[in-house]
Amino acid sequence: MTVNHVHRCFNSCLSTAERKGMLTSNPMTRIEQLPSAGESDHGLALDEPDLKNLVNGFKPSPAMYAPVAVDAATGVRRNELLASAGSTSLQSKRPSGSSEL
Repeated sequence: MTVNHVHRCFNSCLSTAERKGMLTSNPMTRIEQLPSAGESDHGLALDEPDLKNLVNGFKPSPAMYAPVAVDAATGVRRNELLASAGSTSLQSKRPSGSSEL
């Protein structure tokens, strides 16, 4: 995910909130320097103290803490993590006694 992608997604969310009356204005319209389309933050990593702070910040949310902690511990990619979470939720919904696919 690039900086430009994050900017566009965040701007879209805030624009929707403004349109629905949840915000009086979209703060993204006041940004002085937009990220260029070629910018990418791929390959950047957090150092150990920052990673620990990030993971600990999710502790109050059990639904988010587990995937963030697994990702931080294993370095698994986002889609692999989401696929794993999806297969886990499917397994938990499987009736007892049913066989695996």
